[in-house]
Amino acid sequence: MSGHRLSVVPRDACDTPLSSLPQARAETEGHSDKEKSILFFLRSPLLRAGLRRSGNEGMRRLTARLKVDALTRIKSLILSSLLLSTAVVAAEQKKSGPPVNANAAIGAKFEQNVADYMKLRQKALSGLSVPKNTETPSKITEFQKQLSDSIRTLRPQAKQGDIFTPEVAGLFQHLVTGAMRSKDGALIRTSFQRAEPLKGGHLEVNAAYPDGLPLQSMPPSLLLNLPRLPKELEYRFVGRELILRDTQSNLIVDVIPDLTMTQKK
Repeated sequence: MSGHRLSVVPRDACDTPLSSLPQARAETEGHSDKEKSILFFLRSPLLRAGLRRSGNEGMRRLTARLKVDALTRIKSLILSSLLLSTAVVAAEQKKSGPPVNANAAIGAKFEQNVADYMKLRQKALSGLSVPKNTETPSKITEFQKQLSDSIRTLRPQAKQGDIFTPEVAGLFQHLVTGAMRSKDGALIRTSFQRAEPLKGGHLEVNAAYPDGLPLQSMPPSLLLNLPRLPKELEYRFVGRELILRDTQSNLIVDVIPDLTMTQKK
């Protein structure tokens, strides 16, 4: 009987003697008393009830184990879903441009660059007499030349990217793309198509805006998407070039050489 567990059953577990059960007596004929007792106990209602209880306990344990396994699988699925969602969000952010906080930091850097230029510009105005609108064109032109010369003297090494740094240029590309995909995108594209490209090269930083080149008006819907400027500065498009122009001195303060005009999807 190796490998089996037998429950000890009290003597009074069955009130009927073994010898009074003809079927039991016939089936145990030729067995020892110990073997007869075992065979009898296997037919005992109390023993069968004990075996049923053992079976029920096993089922409860199995059910509990299955529940634990199910919860473990659910947790794994939730974790996998979260990881997948994070990857999707990261991919979307990469597609749509820098995160909002990064954009804010880059925009703040651009505003600081503009503020630094305005301080230099204020210094360049020292000793100059700003003409009124009623002044003669010759006096206005003379003041413009004096101011531009003074600014050039104070920033002789000025170059493309001093104010429109690579990060700022990337932000402007993102902002222009967003405006082009808006409901006003068609109007903005029409305005760009009217902008005349500069023949024979690019606009240079610290150079005067060419006299013969029209000042293309900027679409208001696009300006609303770009950082605000002091009244002395303005954005202008010349073909695909976005320039930062000093209105009084007619100087090109900085330029983004090529902005891609993304089509609306």
